Amino acid sequence: MKKLITTFALAFLVCATAFTLAVSVSSQSQAATDFNSIQPEPAESIYPSRVNNYCLFPDAVVSVSSTVNTNFPASSAIDGDRIGQNCSFTQGAPCWGNAGGWNDGTRDVFPDWLRVDFGRARSIGRVVVVTFQDNFSTPRVEPYLGLQVGNNYTIEDFKIEVLNTSGMWVEVAEAEENLDIIREFTFTPVLGTAVRITIDDSYAHYSRVIEFEAYAN
Repeated sequence: MKKLITTFALAFLVCATAFTLAVSVSSQSQAATDFNSIQPEPAESIYPSRVNNYCLFPDAVVSVSSTVNTNFPASSAIDGDRIGQNCSFTQGAPCWGNAGGWNDGTRDVFPDWLRVDFGRARSIGRVVVVTFQDNFSTPRVEPYLGLQVGNNYTIEDFKIEVLNTSGMWVEVAEAEENLDIIREFTFTPVLGTAVRITIDDSYAHYSRVIEFEAYAN
Protein backbone atom coordinates (compact mmCIF):
# COMPACT_ATOMS: atom_id res chain seq x y z
CA MET A 1 0.00 0.00 0.00
CA LYS A 2 2.83 2.37 0.95
CA LYS A 3 4.56 1.63 -2.38
CA LEU A 4 1.33 2.41 -4.26
CA ILE A 5 0.95 5.77 -2.49
CA THR A 6 4.58 6.66 -3.26
CA THR A 7 4.10 5.81 -6.94
CA PHE A 8 0.93 7.89 -7.09
CA ALA A 9 2.70 10.83 -5.43
CA LEU A 10 5.55 10.71 -7.92
CA ALA A 11 3.12 10.55 -10.85
CA PHE A 12 1.23 13.56 -9.47
CA LEU A 13 4.49 15.51 -9.04
CA VAL A 14 5.54 14.80 -12.65
CA CYS A 15 2.16 15.94 -13.99
CA ALA A 16 2.20 19.08 -11.86
CA THR A 17 5.72 19.97 -13.02
CA ALA A 18 4.79 19.45 -16.68
CA PHE A 19 1.70 21.64 -16.27
CA THR A 20 3.77 24.40 -14.61
CA LEU A 21 6.35 24.32 -17.40
CA ALA A 22 3.62 24.45 -20.05
CA VAL A 23 1.98 27.45 -18.38
CA SER A 24 5.38 29.15 -18.06
CA VAL A 25 6.26 28.61 -21.76
CA SER A 26 2.81 29.77 -22.81
CA SER A 27 3.10 32.89 -20.67
CA GLN A 28 6.52 33.70 -22.10
CA SER A 29 5.23 33.18 -25.63
CA GLN A 30 2.26 35.46 -24.99
CA ALA A 31 4.53 38.06 -23.39
CA ALA A 32 6.77 37.99 -26.43
CA THR A 33 3.75 38.35 -28.70
CA ASP A 34 2.45 41.27 -26.65
CA PHE A 35 5.91 42.92 -26.64
CA ASN A 36 6.30 42.57 -30.39
CA SER A 37 2.82 43.89 -31.05
CA ILE A 38 3.49 47.17 -29.27
CA GLN A 39 6.85 47.92 -30.90
CA PRO A 40 6.70 50.89 -33.29
CA GLU A 41 7.34 50.28 -36.96
CA PRO A 42 10.86 51.37 -37.99
CA ALA A 43 10.85 54.81 -39.55
CA GLU A 44 11.43 54.78 -43.31
CA SER A 45 14.17 57.01 -44.72
CA ILE A 46 12.77 59.65 -47.03
CA TYR A 47 13.97 59.65 -50.62
CA PRO A 48 12.50 62.39 -52.84
CA SER A 49 10.54 61.08 -55.81
CA ARG A 50 12.38 60.74 -59.11
CA VAL A 51 9.28 60.61 -61.33
CA ASN A 52 9.46 62.84 -64.44
CA ASN A 53 12.73 64.65 -63.79
CA TYR A 54 12.88 67.28 -66.55
CA CYS A 55 16.68 67.37 -66.33
CA LEU A 56 16.79 63.83 -67.71
CA PHE A 57 14.59 64.59 -70.72
CA PRO A 58 16.39 64.29 -74.09
CA ASP A 59 16.11 68.02 -74.86
CA ALA A 60 17.66 69.16 -71.53
CA VAL A 61 21.00 70.97 -71.88
CA VAL A 62 23.27 71.78 -68.93
CA SER A 63 25.79 74.62 -68.66
CA VAL A 64 27.96 75.91 -65.81
CA SER A 65 29.97 78.98 -64.82
CA SER A 66 33.23 77.00 -64.88
CA THR A 67 34.65 73.50 -64.48
CA VAL A 68 37.92 72.58 -62.82
CA ASN A 69 38.68 70.06 -65.61
CA THR A 70 37.06 67.44 -67.81
CA ASN A 71 36.99 64.93 -64.95
CA PHE A 72 34.18 66.93 -63.32
CA PRO A 73 31.78 67.58 -66.22
CA ALA A 74 28.53 69.49 -65.87
CA SER A 75 26.74 66.55 -67.51
CA SER A 76 27.48 64.39 -64.45
CA ALA A 77 25.07 66.59 -62.46
CA ILE A 78 22.09 65.58 -64.61
CA ASP A 79 22.74 61.87 -65.18
CA GLY A 80 20.23 60.55 -62.63
CA ASP A 81 22.90 59.39 -60.17
CA ARG A 82 22.38 60.87 -56.69
CA ILE A 83 25.23 58.89 -55.14
CA GLY A 84 27.89 60.02 -57.57
CA GLN A 85 28.99 56.48 -58.45
CA ASN A 86 27.89 56.40 -62.08
CA CYS A 87 31.29 56.12 -63.71
CA SER A 88 33.67 53.58 -65.16
CA PHE A 89 36.40 52.61 -62.74
CA THR A 90 38.14 49.57 -61.33
CA GLN A 91 36.77 48.27 -58.05
CA GLY A 92 37.91 50.39 -55.12
CA ALA A 93 38.72 53.53 -57.12
CA PRO A 94 36.73 56.71 -56.45
CA CYS A 95 34.12 58.15 -58.78
CA TRP A 96 34.82 61.68 -57.64
CA GLY A 97 37.15 62.97 -60.32
CA ASN A 98 35.79 60.39 -62.75
CA ALA A 99 32.50 62.00 -63.80
CA GLY A 100 30.95 61.47 -60.37
CA GLY A 101 29.80 65.08 -60.11
CA TRP A 102 30.44 68.70 -61.08
CA ASN A 103 33.21 70.77 -59.46
CA ASP A 104 33.61 74.43 -60.45
CA GLY A 105 37.00 75.77 -61.54
CA THR A 106 37.41 78.92 -59.41
CA ARG A 107 38.78 78.14 -55.95
CA ASP A 108 37.27 80.43 -53.27
CA VAL A 109 35.64 82.64 -55.92
CA PHE A 110 31.85 82.89 -55.83
CA PRO A 111 29.15 82.88 -57.06
CA ASP A 112 29.15 79.75 -59.21
CA TRP A 113 26.17 78.48 -61.14
CA LEU A 114 24.76 75.45 -62.89
CA ARG A 115 21.89 75.85 -65.36
CA VAL A 116 19.62 73.44 -67.21
CA ASP A 117 17.64 74.55 -70.28
CA PHE A 118 14.63 72.43 -71.20
CA GLY A 119 14.13 73.39 -74.84
CA ARG A 120 10.50 74.29 -74.14
CA ALA A 121 8.38 75.75 -71.35
CA ARG A 122 7.88 73.47 -68.33
CA SER A 123 5.85 73.94 -65.18
CA ILE A 124 8.44 73.76 -62.38
CA GLY A 125 7.23 73.27 -58.80
CA ARG A 126 9.92 71.15 -57.18
CA VAL A 127 13.71 71.08 -57.30
CA VAL A 128 16.11 68.56 -55.72
CA VAL A 129 19.78 69.36 -55.08
CA VAL A 130 22.33 66.70 -54.14
CA THR A 131 25.77 67.80 -52.98
CA PHE A 132 28.99 66.11 -51.93
CA GLN A 133 29.13 63.38 -49.26
CA ASP A 134 32.07 63.09 -46.88
CA ASN A 135 33.85 60.04 -48.20
CA PHE A 136 34.86 60.41 -51.83
CA SER A 137 37.13 57.35 -52.00
CA THR A 138 34.54 54.63 -51.34
CA PRO A 139 30.95 54.00 -52.44
CA ARG A 140 28.57 56.32 -50.66
CA VAL A 141 24.96 55.81 -49.54
CA GLU A 142 21.79 56.73 -51.38
CA PRO A 143 21.08 60.18 -49.89
CA TYR A 144 17.89 60.65 -47.89
CA LEU A 145 16.34 63.77 -46.43
CA GLY A 146 18.08 64.61 -43.16
CA LEU A 147 21.43 63.04 -44.07
CA GLN A 148 24.12 65.57 -43.15
CA VAL A 149 27.82 66.05 -43.77
CA GLY A 150 30.58 65.74 -41.23
CA ASN A 151 33.65 67.07 -43.03
CA ASN A 152 31.72 69.82 -44.82
CA TYR A 153 32.56 69.38 -48.47
CA THR A 154 29.04 70.48 -49.31
CA ILE A 155 27.72 73.72 -50.74
CA GLU A 156 26.74 76.18 -48.02
CA ASP A 157 24.66 79.09 -49.37
CA PHE A 158 22.71 78.88 -52.61
CA LYS A 159 19.49 79.85 -54.35
CA ILE A 160 17.25 78.27 -56.98
CA GLU A 161 15.77 80.27 -59.86
CA VAL A 162 13.46 79.54 -62.77
CA LEU A 163 13.68 81.43 -66.07
CA ASN A 164 10.06 82.29 -66.79
CA THR A 165 8.51 82.67 -70.23
CA SER A 166 9.05 86.45 -70.05
CA GLY A 167 12.80 85.91 -69.83
CA MET A 168 13.04 86.87 -66.14
CA TRP A 169 14.80 84.81 -63.49
CA VAL A 170 12.39 84.12 -60.61
CA GLU A 171 13.88 83.04 -57.29
CA VAL A 172 11.87 80.11 -55.91
CA ALA A 173 14.05 78.80 -53.05
CA GLU A 174 17.23 79.45 -51.08
CA ALA A 175 19.42 77.82 -48.43
CA GLU A 176 21.87 79.31 -45.94
CA GLU A 177 24.48 77.45 -43.88
CA ASN A 178 23.34 74.22 -45.47
CA LEU A 179 24.65 70.96 -44.01
CA ASP A 180 22.34 68.53 -45.81
CA ILE A 181 23.52 66.17 -48.52
CA ILE A 182 20.19 66.35 -50.32
CA ARG A 183 17.66 69.19 -50.30
CA GLU A 184 14.15 69.14 -51.72
CA PHE A 185 12.39 72.45 -52.43
CA THR A 186 8.71 72.71 -53.31
CA PHE A 187 7.06 75.97 -54.34
CA THR A 188 4.22 77.48 -56.34
CA PRO A 189 4.83 76.22 -59.89
CA VAL A 190 6.48 78.60 -62.34
CA LEU A 191 6.21 78.14 -66.10
CA GLY A 192 9.76 78.41 -67.35
CA THR A 193 12.29 77.31 -69.92
CA ALA A 194 15.30 76.85 -67.62
CA VAL A 195 16.27 76.39 -63.99
CA ARG A 196 19.55 77.18 -62.27
CA ILE A 197 21.32 76.95 -58.95
CA THR A 198 23.56 79.84 -57.94
CA ILE A 199 26.06 79.01 -55.21
CA ASP A 200 27.28 81.90 -53.06
CA ASP A 201 29.51 79.94 -50.70
CA SER A 202 30.90 76.49 -49.98
CA TYR A 203 32.54 74.95 -46.92
CA ALA A 204 35.61 73.77 -48.82
CA HIS A 205 36.74 76.19 -51.55
CA TYR A 206 34.69 74.85 -54.47
CA SER A 207 31.09 74.36 -55.55
CA ARG A 208 30.29 70.66 -55.83
CA VAL A 209 27.01 69.28 -57.15
CA ILE A 210 26.35 65.56 -57.52
CA GLU A 211 22.84 65.90 -58.96
CA PHE A 212 20.39 68.66 -59.92
CA GLU A 213 16.75 67.78 -60.63
CA ALA A 214 13.58 69.68 -61.62
CA TYR A 215 9.97 68.49 -61.52
CA ALA A 216 6.44 69.72 -62.01
CA ASN A 217 5.55 68.77 -58.41
